[in-house]
Amino acid sequence: MKINIGSIGVLAATAVALAVVPLEAQQQVNAVTLDQAVDMALLSQPAMVQAYGQVSNANSAKLQAIGGWLPSLSASSGLSTNSTNRYDQATQRTVIGSSTSYSSGISANLTIFDGLSRIYDNRIASADADAADATLINQEFQTTLQTKQTFFSALAAEELVRVSETQIERSLEQHQISKEKLAAGTATRSDTLRSSVDYANARLQKLNAEAQLANAEAALARLIGVDGAVKAIREDNLLVMAAVDTTPLRDEALQRSPTIYEAEATLRAANANLSASYGTYFPRLTASYSRSWAGSEVLDLNPSWSARLSASWTLFNGFAREAAKSRAQVSRDNARAQADDSRRNVNTQLTQYLTALAQAQAQYEIAEGNRAAGEEDLRVQRERYRLGAATLVEVLVAQGSLDNAEVSIVQARLDYLVAKAQIFQTGDMPTENIIILAHKLTRDYVLCADVVHARRSVDLQIRRNEFTAIMGPSGSGKSTLMNLLGCLDTPSAGEYWLNSQKVSELDDDELARIRNKEIGFVFQTFNLLPRATALHNVELPLIYAGVSAKQRKQHAAESLEKVGLGDRMQHRPSEISGGERQRVAIARALVNDPSILLADEPTGNLDSRTSSEIMEVLEKLHDGGQTVVLITHEHDIAAHASRQIHLLDGQIEQDIITERTA
Repeated sequence: MKINIGSIGVLAATAVALAVVPLEAQQQVNAVTLDQAVDMALLSQPAMVQAYGQVSNANSAKLQAIGGWLPSLSASSGLSTNSTNRYDQATQRTVIGSSTSYSSGISANLTIFDGLSRIYDNRIASADADAADATLINQEFQTTLQTKQTFFSALAAEELVRVSETQIERSLEQHQISKEKLAAGTATRSDTLRSSVDYANARLQKLNAEAQLANAEAALARLIGVDGAVKAIREDNLLVMAAVDTTPLRDEALQRSPTIYEAEATLRAANANLSASYGTYFPRLTASYSRSWAGSEVLDLNPSWSARLSASWTLFNGFAREAAKSRAQVSRDNARAQADDSRRNVNTQLTQYLTALAQAQAQYEIAEGNRAAGEEDLRVQRERYRLGAATLVEVLVAQGSLDNAEVSIVQARLDYLVAKAQIFQTGDMPTENIIILAHKLTRDYVLCADVVHARRSVDLQIRRNEFTAIMGPSGSGKSTLMNLLGCLDTPSAGEYWLNSQKVSELDDDELARIRNKEIGFVFQTFNLLPRATALHNVELPLIYAGVSAKQRKQHAAESLEKVGLGDRMQHRPSEISGGERQRVAIARALVNDPSILLADEPTGNLDSRTSSEIMEVLEKLHDGGQTVVLITHEHDIAAHASRQIHLLDGQIEQDIITERTA
């Protein structure tokens, strides 16, 4: 497994940039979206700063281990002046003078053999670096999860304030009804007193809800590094209780869990350390060379040199080597047990999270049913009370049941969001069965002085051999998303992975290569060369790929056979029907064996019968293992897919698993 830390440098640079922003500017944040809150928390939390430091230290240690293979070099130079006072007997005087000498030298030392210690030192350093990367990814997830929990708690607290306001309105309305009935002589003074108490209790509940909201917003502010309180901005897409396909989650969690990866990296380091302990039984061989110059004249120094080859072998050192080996074995056994336990722990946690998710979904459905029943019951009891067929107690009981149902809805939604956040980790490298991974994918366009948000922070995963339909009305962002997924455009922000390659940061030439190799395009207007035969039209992508003529014809013919046009290879577009032209376009899209087939309104120019034929072709391709992404606004066409993603205003409104039409 590989863990992507390509964004670490970007985050670190952003952290440095944030550090130089005046504190007052950082504190002027009054409201944040969930994405903004997560980004700010990742930059401000001490645990994240510590994790970045561990990665930096591990990379430095890795570089140091590599340096162990290189010779150590040192250079020296010196100048000395000495007094040379002497007594001259001839003149019987003391002669005062001085002498100056110069020296310089360079030396090198190389360890030729050290019992394989350097090999294992490099393995240890590499494993430690991997463990530090996994720790950072894990800490990023934990910080993200904590931020989401706090953010969702603030949203829930705000929702409870709205619920309490509704309760006050109902209590006040009921109090007014009681007063009117008392004035009409059809109610007692006790009814108005009870309704007054109920109204006061509703006001107290609102005060408690407001205090809870203030505490939640203060906790959110601290988490994202802002003083005071910060409001959580409510986004409609966060509150969608969409169905979640949990079938493949367990295998994915075990494959890409940073906790497991960290434990396995620690085990690799322990194994390398144990192997290194055996190296102390081998001799050590070193070589050194030095050259020096000395003299009293700078331009006339006397050179000298020396070379040395030495070997040392520790035959016995008081069982110190045995003790070190024993400690390494114990550390290895502990690391192995920890790695096994980490895998079991992730498995157990996932079971708990999936149970919590299912429970929250069931509780939400039950609470919604209770609310609907409570609203009707309250309406009936109020009407009965007006007619004198029910007491005020019955009305208040019905009102209390409705209040409890509304609070239960808020709590169930909060539990659902937290459980979902515990399960899903986005932004890391996709696993093998994920063909498309989009994380916070955004596309903005600047028109004059205005910024148009065509695609807003989308998270999306599409698995291999999945038939997905992307739907939405005009202006919903279908075309923008298709352009991003098809590498025809680049995102303003976020990440896009296609077939385990991060394509959101590639340049134009690399994107062109990706389009030719990984993506097969099918357009509404066919886009065929009018004077070329069907065979030659299908050959075009292979020509751009540099495939030989013989192989081009063979692959193109096979592709046309797949779509049922083996007898139409030599026909030009004007000689075949509209449905057959689209089949040629599909064959052209398939000829390079792409990772995904991206079809943009493939039936838009066809009648209903021909449209059904084209969809049958796409279904057969999907049944044969081809990943298909279909862009359409027609519900009957989307019904052929096993998954439908509905867009609205640049965001995902619904993501549902469907049964494909026969």
